[in-house]
Amino acid sequence: MHRPTVGIIAILLFVTAAGLFPFASQQTSTVWMLFSACLKVGILMSVVWLAQPHLVGFPWWLLLIAGIVAVAVLAIRQPRPTLLLIAIVIVVLRVRNFLARPPQRQ
Repeated sequence: MHRPTVGIIAILLFVTAAGLFPFASQQTSTVWMLFSACLKVGILMSVVWLAQPHLVGFPWWLLLIAGIVAVAVLAIRQPRPTLLLIAIVIVVLRVRNFLARPPQRQ
């Protein structure tokens, strides 16, 4: 995880949320939802930016268990989006592995 990139993403999300705030007049509008999503993800990214030095020595297996528990809770609460999320992750991992392979010589 590149800490400056995480910080820049957090700042861009906060700037986007600030730019959308004057146009988010009704809480049911699409602009309001985009504003709130940018604000929430910006807060999350800034917390990750702050915690990044402490995450370097974190055991990988504990992160794996936390991820599995999070997916299980999400699957119980909303099964259809969870299946879509799992499918997207599988496709991204397959494409990533395909692109990472060196070309074979014949």
